[in-house]
Amino acid sequence: TVTIGSQNYTATVSGGAYSVTIPKQVVGTEITAKQTLNSKTSSSVNTTVMQGTVAAPTIKAVTTDDTIPLSKEQESMVPRSPSLLVRTLIPVR
Repeated sequence: TVTIGSQNYTATVSGGAYSVTIPKQVVGTEITAKQTLNSKTSSSVNTTVMQGTVAAPTIKAVTTDDTIPLSKEQESMVPRSPSLLVRTLIPVR
């Protein structure tokens, strides 16, 4: 059984491992789990939800032939250098 707050979630067991689906949780939520087999219940274990990491963005290759639509204001901020390969992408309004 997995407990979050006052809500219990029942796990399913397959091949000696259990799994349970729970809703997305906010950082700091405490989750408790314990198991029961043949009328015997284990002690419980706890974990606290932590902030996950954010995957790094990927940038596809940019060449000197590529164009990126910019607003007039943004165009004035882009250096006119042939060595410029990456520009900050800001949505056009």
